[in-house]
Amino acid sequence: MAYSNAMLPCRHIGGFVALRSVLIAAVLACSSRAGAAESVYQLRATVDVPLLAVSLAGWWSAAVVERQVHPDLCNPACRSNSLNALDATVTNNHVAGLRPAADLTLAGLITVSAVATIFPLKGKGRPSAIARMVILAETIAVTGAFTALIKHLAARPRPYMYDPDSADGYRRGDRRDYLSFFSSHTAIAFASAAAVSAMFAATYPGSRLRVPMILLSFSCAAAIGIFRIASGDHFFSDVAAGALVGTAIGIAIPAAHRTERPSIRFVPGPSSLGLHGSF
Repeated sequence: MAYSNAMLPCRHIGGFVALRSVLIAAVLACSSRAGAAESVYQLRATVDVPLLAVSLAGWWSAAVVERQVHPDLCNPACRSNSLNALDATVTNNHVAGLRPAADLTLAGLITVSAVATIFPLKGKGRPSAIARMVILAETIAVTGAFTALIKHLAARPRPYMYDPDSADGYRRGDRRDYLSFFSSHTAIAFASAAAVSAMFAATYPGSRLRVPMILLSFSCAAAIGIFRIASGDHFFSDVAAGALVGTAIGIAIPAAHRTERPSIRFVPGPSSLGLHGSF
């Protein structure tokens, strides 16, 4: 099945989105005054500056490591006996149309996340609207930078590289054929879903849209992972790792910006000891 690179919206959509997010975050962080006492989220130089530095360092490191990846490690095909039983089942996947589908779904998820993040539903969401947007951008930037670095260090061949019959135009013929572990599309999708879900739930704890927001965002993220497997660009393990890493970053970065940090303490009672927590 022939496939043209011209069909791709961009060469590295994960890297493009994350790098752009670093620039957006830097600009907004400098101009934002989202630190009001009533805000749920607040920007802090002690948190934001290191995050931006880590993102830039990650992308710089990935660019350095990229030069060490040989563009033709498997010729004519990689050996499938090195794969686990589950991953070995996807080496014949070649649904080319799902490549742009995953790109478009990811772009849509990020757009919806940004809209849900920056536009407040009611008064209490206004003071931290810009802060939430910066947090989302930082989440995507850190996830993209970390993923890019790991992908180039691992240099794992993509599933289609284990199938000698996939060389009829499906292979890209460059280093991108060896960036399978782990899935940047999936990582960024789950990071966005986790971040927007956490911030929406914390900002509007009583909203009826909270559960639909969580279900919609994570469903889109899961669909992106499925698309990447079905297209033959990633193994199950690539997508699983991307989902775990993305979710962890998507939870951690917003939590670091909470004005009220999560806490658990023991509360003595008349005849017992209680446990009180705030999240």
